[in-house]
Amino acid sequence: MHNNEYCIVYDYLEATETFRDDGLEPISLAVHGTSDTLKEIEKKPFNWDGPISVGLFLDFHSRGALEYISDLHRCVEEFRRKVTVHFVYRMAPLQKQCDSIIVLEAREPCEEFLKNQKEYLKLVNEPFQMYPINLMRNVARTGAKSDFHLIVDADMVMSEGFAGKVKKIANKMIDGKKKNALVVRSLPSTPLPNGCRRSLPPTPPTPALSTSEHEELFVNDVQNDDEEEEFVPRSTRLRSFDLRDGHILDKGFQKKPSDKDLLSVSGIRRGDTRRATCPDIFLFDSQNCLMKHVVLRIYGSRNCGKKSLANRIHHFATSMAPEKVDLYGVRMINIVVSADENGNDYSKMTTFLLNGREVTLEILLESTLENSPFRQSKTMYIVMYNMDSRPSFIYATQILERITLANLNNPVPLQLFLIGNKCDLKRNQVISTNEAKAVARTYKCDFLEVSALLGMNTEETWTTILKELQEPSERRRPSWVERLLNRGKGVAKSAEEVFHRMLA
Repeated sequence: MHNNEYCIVYDYLEATETFRDDGLEPISLAVHGTSDTLKEIEKKPFNWDGPISVGLFLDFHSRGALEYISDLHRCVEEFRRKVTVHFVYRMAPLQKQCDSIIVLEAREPCEEFLKNQKEYLKLVNEPFQMYPINLMRNVARTGAKSDFHLIVDADMVMSEGFAGKVKKIANKMIDGKKKNALVVRSLPSTPLPNGCRRSLPPTPPTPALSTSEHEELFVNDVQNDDEEEEFVPRSTRLRSFDLRDGHILDKGFQKKPSDKDLLSVSGIRRGDTRRATCPDIFLFDSQNCLMKHVVLRIYGSRNCGKKSLANRIHHFATSMAPEKVDLYGVRMINIVVSADENGNDYSKMTTFLLNGREVTLEILLESTLENSPFRQSKTMYIVMYNMDSRPSFIYATQILERITLANLNNPVPLQLFLIGNKCDLKRNQVISTNEAKAVARTYKCDFLEVSALLGMNTEETWTTILKELQEPSERRRPSWVERLLNRGKGVAKSAEEVFHRMLA
């Protein structure tokens, strides 16, 4: 029993294997969820070669999940060999103690269950009660059958052979005497229009991190392992993103492309760009420069989260691990930070790859002078306000108007973003979403709602920025159906204008 509110049943279904044949302590995969995550939970044994501890939350409506997972444990050898199941349910208002547990009997032979497995899964209802996420995470950890725990979400997919690799690293580094922790990075998959998700790129050879005290030792351990790939210096790797048809694909860290690779990506032939008087010098159009420099300016009233959002964007663009720590436990380089007289960071510069091209992004607060003020750069503007503050919203609209008027005669299209901060404080919201969207439409800018403190919608913000950075030639050409519809809209708009002129 937990807090006289929840009943917890540990080891309702137990795994048959311990995974200690090699003399090493295994890592238990701690997963928790409800009946609507059963589809993901049943796949876990096939991409994790080690013990799995599952915490399952049940209520009156989703109690069929227990019967389904019991049949799964009975009929699927891989599931029975690795998975231990615990479940939690909420007590009734007048209930004094937890009920006695009755082990469910097999309802049919395994052949029939496996034949109709998908149909049985559809019959399991979703829960109606609030999900106690912290309790379920602790139940999965407490019920694990080993000393090492890896806590993951149900929808995370592990790379092939990952359990064996991280098991060796964990047994080397974690001995209970020193405060070492292994943190595993994850690559987010992107949903596609057809409901599927993009396949994840392969996991790099060292998915773990070490504390600064043991960074050098950890890197040496990785390099001396015959099964691991050669260590690539951080200075030659950049965070890479691909943007296709409006969808972003995170490709992790990749080797910095050479000039030859950039020429092939840009579609430039060497013969066409050679200088006649000096064949070793190549000529490039200003629109086809090998490395693009982009300045992102963030405006807003005081305490509206400008610096927090800048840190979030910078961290998302450079690292898949905790801030300022690289995948190999080496402090990140390639970061340029400026500070004012009080030591407050207000400028961040980073380099990443977009569709194979190198891009330098410089994030500035307000009207700070960039590092190379006379360099040809692309400028983007973010205007922020607090969703619980009317004065900050009024100030944001004034900034939008000033930026628009200042760039009125600029032939380059203005790239503006209106971002509302503190979307996590819905009860304190003063500025409605519709009101902010109306202002965004007036100034023809993108609109987003984020929580700079909690990092909510940071990925959406980053995706929107990358879409604006994408070259027009890289964008997908509309299909003939889309072109036909757009042409029809243009004809209808022209006819409407003619009609209004006739009435006038």
